[in-house]
Formats: sequence, C-alpha cells, structure tokens
Amino acid sequence: MLVDIVFPGWVPFKDLAIAEDVPGFIKAHEQALSYPFDTLVAGHLTRLGTRQDGVTQIEFVKDLKSSAINATNKYANFTILLNKLVNLVILGRCLKRTMMT
Repeated sequence: MLVDIVFPGWVPFKDLAIAEDVPGFIKAHEQALSYPFDTLVAGHLTRLGTRQDGVTQIEFVKDLKSSAINATNKYANFTILLNKLVNLVILGRCLKRTMMT
C-alpha cells in the first residue's frame, strides 16, 4: 500500500497532495517503482493501480517540474528586460527634461 503518492487514473491532488517535501515526494515515486509489483493499492481512490500508473505519474510530475522551471526562467528573463526598459524610459525622460531647460 502506498497512500498519497501515486493516484491511479488521476493527477496528484492539490499542491502535489499537500506535499511538504516536494523533492521527497518525487523521490518516493522512484522508490516505489524500485519494488517489483503488478498491483498498487494507493488508498483514497476508487480503483487499484498498476506499475504503469506509477510510471505515468512520475512522468507527469517530472513534466510539471520542468514546466515550472521553464516558466520561472521566462519570468526572470522578462523581469530583467522589463527593468531595463523602465530604466531606458526614465533615462529618456531625464534627457528630455535636461534638453528642455
């Protein structure tokens, strides 16, 4: 039995099942898949799982992690560019004021 790690036929519940240790949550999938099994009793759900359910979910979680990293990087790059643009606008306004006086 493996409760609140793999959710056969479902995506993980909100906030990765309210995981307080996300790297540990991800590692638990790999640890579970290191055991030989055909049937998974995951708890809280209406159906039994299979090894493939575990594989599918770890792929989903890894895709989710990759997407979060990419989005964070894009946001960071956008923030840097936005700050540069704001600085250029401020500089332009300062130059305009200087030229008007």
